[in-house]
Amino acid sequence: MSVEIKKLANGLTIACQKMPELKTVAINVMVKVGSRDENKINNGISHLIEHMAFKGTAKRTARQIAEEFDNIGGYNNAYTSRENTSFHCKVISTEWKRGLDILSDIVLNSTFPDDELIREKGVVLQEILENNDNPEDVVNDIFQLDAYKSQSLGRSILGDADTVNAMTRQDILNYMAEYYQPSNMVLSLAGDINIDEVVREAEKLFVFNNIAPLPEQKVSRYVGGMSIHKDDFEQVHMIIGFEGVTHKDPHYFTQHVLSTVLGGSMSSRLFQEIREKRGLAYSISTNLNTYDDTGTFTVNVGTSEDKFREVIDVIVAELGKIMESVSEDEIERSKVQLISGLVMAAENSNYCADEIAKCILTYGRYITNEEVFERINQVTSGDVVALAQRIFNSKMTFAATGKIENWAISQDILA
Repeated sequence: MSVEIKKLANGLTIACQKMPELKTVAINVMVKVGSRDENKINNGISHLIEHMAFKGTAKRTARQIAEEFDNIGGYNNAYTSRENTSFHCKVISTEWKRGLDILSDIVLNSTFPDDELIREKGVVLQEILENNDNPEDVVNDIFQLDAYKSQSLGRSILGDADTVNAMTRQDILNYMAEYYQPSNMVLSLAGDINIDEVVREAEKLFVFNNIAPLPEQKVSRYVGGMSIHKDDFEQVHMIIGFEGVTHKDPHYFTQHVLSTVLGGSMSSRLFQEIREKRGLAYSISTNLNTYDDTGTFTVNVGTSEDKFREVIDVIVAELGKIMESVSEDEIERSKVQLISGLVMAAENSNYCADEIAKCILTYGRYITNEEVFERINQVTSGDVVALAQRIFNSKMTFAATGKIENWAISQDILA
C-alpha cells in the first residue's frame, strides 16, 4: 500500500495511506517533542500538555470534545514518548472531516483553563503514584536515570510531583509556542481517504499565527551505571542494559535481528534457557530503545530473590555465547518473525498512521515496508555476532528493585 505525502505552504507535512478496503480512517497529529526536550524545572510538561489538550478549546468545552467524538462513534487518545507527542483518533470513513476538525482544534486551539489545569495535575499525580506501584515501571525509570545521568533523556516522561505542581498555564503556552510549529508536525491518515481532500481540509484547519524557528535538540550521551533499590515488591525486577544503536545507525535492522534471536520470542535463547529449561522466571525479554543520537539494548526480567543471582549468571553466559556464534536457522527464523510482525501490523490503520508520522519525523521521509524487508533480509550471522560484540562490550547499566537483603553482592554482579 503506497503512502502519498504533501507539504502545506506553512511547512506542515501531510501523509495518507489509502486503504480502500476499510470503512474507517485513523487520524494522527504527531509533534516531534517529548521529555528529552525538557529541563529539570519543566520535566513532565510534554505529558501534561497531552492531558490538557482534551480539556477545552476556544470553541469546545472538555465535555463537548468528549460528546462530539461520541456522537460520531469515534475513538480518541494521545500519548507522550521521549521524542514525540501524538494526538489521534479513529472514525468511520464518512466522518473523517469532523474527526479532523476536532483533533486539529485540540492540538492548535486548547485554552488550558486554570480550573482544568488544577484538576488534571491531580490526575497526572495519580498516574505517577500508579507508576510507582508498578515494579516494571519503577525499574525502567531507575535504568533510564542511570543510563543517561543528569540528562533530560534520563528523566521520567511523567515528571515528578514538584515539577508538575509548579507548572503554570503560561509555562505551557511558552513551551507550545517553541515546539508546536508546523515544520515540527506531521498529519498522517490511514484508511479510505483521498490526500487531495485532506489537503483542502488541512489548509483550512491548520492555521498557525506565529511561525518561528525550532530550538536545537538537546544532545544526549549514554553513561551507564548501577542502581539497586530495595522495595516491597514480591519479585526482584531487573534490567541489564548496554548502549545500543541510534535510529539512523546502519546496523539498526541488525540490532532487531540480534534482539529477536536473544530474547524476542518464545523460541529465543533467553526464553528457552531461563523459563523453559530452568523455570527461573515467568517471562524474560530483550527490549530496544532507539533515539536520534543514542539508544539502549536491554534484557528485562522479574524473578524471586533466591533465583535472581542464578538468572544473572545465565544471562551473562548467553551474552557471551551470542558474541561467538549465531546459527543460520536462528537468523532466518528471526527474520521471518520480524517481517511477519510488520505484515500483520500493517493491517491496522492506527499502527499505519502512527508509524508513518514517526518515520517522517525521524528520517525526513517515509520508508516503505518493502525497503524494511530488504534491509532485514540483508542481515547475516556475521553482522549479528559483530554487533553483539560491539554492544555487549560497551559499559553496562544495571538496575534492580525488590526484596534483596544481600546488597553487598552488587560489585560481584558488576564484575
